[in-house]
Amino acid sequence: MNMTNENTLFATIGAWNDWEEKTKILRSSARKNRVELEIIDKGERWYGYYENKIVRLKRWLENRLKEDGKIRYFVFVDARDVVFVKPKAYLFRKMNEFSERHVWFNLDRRMKTWTANARWFAHRIALKYGYDGIANSGMYFGSVRRVLDMLNRCMELSRFLTGEERRPGRIEQLVKETIRGTRPEMKFEIGKGDTTTTEYAIGTYVGAEPHLQSDQFYIQLLQAMWDDIVQVDVERKVLAGFADGWPTLSDGQSNGSMPLGTAGILHSPWMFPRTKIDETKNDWEDWARREKIV
Repeated sequence: MNMTNENTLFATIGAWNDWEEKTKILRSSARKNRVELEIIDKGERWYGYYENKIVRLKRWLENRLKEDGKIRYFVFVDARDVVFVKPKAYLFRKMNEFSERHVWFNLDRRMKTWTANARWFAHRIALKYGYDGIANSGMYFGSVRRVLDMLNRCMELSRFLTGEERRPGRIEQLVKETIRGTRPEMKFEIGKGDTTTTEYAIGTYVGAEPHLQSDQFYIQLLQAMWDDIVQVDVERKVLAGFADGWPTLSDGQSNGSMPLGTAGILHSPWMFPRTKIDETKNDWEDWARREKIV
């Protein structure tokens, strides 16, 4: 890549009435590290992870390209559980070591796949990328062209799997091959069953509302289908997550567990879960101040 101040866009989503409060730590860390961060859907309605982080994000990015033809690269970060810890110049230097053939994601800190009981997700991803290769959609970067390509593929999968544009063709064949490659005994169906069963086809779990509305589901489905557009920063050169404690940044460790590497953007989806956002808010802020992130 060849990221510069002029051709790179950093963005997050602020689709809440109290967007200033929810994005406070992220925005403060961005200012400290000279990152110009754009807020998408500022103060607007939150429609859901798929709608906001795939559909509306794609529309917004296309409009920004029309406004500014110099934009070539895009960096996305979640709003409430991500912080910048290194200056923008450092981030550019590290990101420019990566190939722009792919979109580069954060490694999921607990190697978690998004769907209930979806062992074949992890198995398929591990066959090609290793068990440290599962993508977390909380932050990623790449060329705008490839990011838009990825978002379009996610939307194509959604239309197919939800039945809105169900049709035979390449996607169906890829999904069938994915299923048969790891669970040949499974029957291929779309939109039937429920996620509590252990023997289910793809339609069983994609038929569940939480998965159909998850941006991470579609990113990981692309990975499981061996779509090379999705790659993971497994060495934590730029992006790193932590889950087992509040890291002390000076020693580069996450409380003695997985090192943070040289990462300049950190994500804590497990220490700062969305379902317990109010309960962990003070811990998050205290840690950010203690580590001089803000």
